[in-house]
Amino acid sequence: MAGNGSKVLILWQNVSPEDAYKGRFSSRLLIFDGSGRPVRDLAFGNPRFLTMTRDDRIILREGNESTSDMTVFDLSGRELFAMPTKWREVVPALLGKDIGLWVPNEPIGEPGTQPLSIIDGEDGREKVRFEAACPCSESTPFGACGFLPIGEGGFYLLAAGTSIFLRSYLQPGQDIWRIDDIGDRINGIWPFDRSRVLVSLNSVDSSDYEHFRFSFGVAVIEWRSGKVVFKWGSNDPRDSWGTYARLEGSDLYFPGYTSDSGLLVPRSPGTDGGWDMARARKCRPTNFLKDDHKTLDGRHLVRIDKNIIHIKQIEYEGIR
Repeated sequence: MAGNGSKVLILWQNVSPEDAYKGRFSSRLLIFDGSGRPVRDLAFGNPRFLTMTRDDRIILREGNESTSDMTVFDLSGRELFAMPTKWREVVPALLGKDIGLWVPNEPIGEPGTQPLSIIDGEDGREKVRFEAACPCSESTPFGACGFLPIGEGGFYLLAAGTSIFLRSYLQPGQDIWRIDDIGDRINGIWPFDRSRVLVSLNSVDSSDYEHFRFSFGVAVIEWRSGKVVFKWGSNDPRDSWGTYARLEGSDLYFPGYTSDSGLLVPRSPGTDGGWDMARARKCRPTNFLKDDHKTLDGRHLVRIDKNIIHIKQIEYEGIR
């Protein structure tokens, strides 16, 4: 769902599990305007994966197990550019049109460094390329890294281990702010809204097989200041709320591991901008059917009925 009300879908050919695993299927890009009228219908002979930039550019990624190429379109379906990603994943910036490229939680072998790039989402120009330390290796469960371009001022967020910091490629070698230890290992940084980011926390200690230990949770951070406005974590396997959350109105919403459950956390009283886990309530979608699919924003469902595509807001009700 684009900011101007346009709707963008990628449809995949229905094939056998073997062909799906090997990436032997076609895909189709459909673009609708804010009134639901079709704008563009593009067919591709290979699977494409959809991502959107914050300024409503369409990114189609190619590659079976990791991204080999990306093509960027505007909302009219006009191709802006295509380029190889050198097997790095695509990370749209929090603001604007920049696109980051990196390999999440790499290197595969020993801890070391990995190459990152920030691409201009309008013309494919590489604005900057640099290397970042990555302390995790193939023996590090869930990894311990994160990268998110901001999209203004050359800013980007980078995480390594339990540390997270804001830098700008316009001011090389300088930390604008830094959190040395957020309390758990970081395995992802995600856009939350225009002023805050969501940090995914997760660690596993399997060195003692008789006492397998793990922890998981999230933190919400103001990206300009580094202020942590919310943090929650658990090491209780009965907590079925994982390492991702988003805004649902003014509530913090944790999707459940299944499509029929979730957790809504209301805002805390006062002006600190956080949420109150003590008042959290379980919820479930009321209009999501078995064969429906969720859109990228997680807030809408896609239902195909007699070759008619329906896109609806997902509605929730509390569970006692």
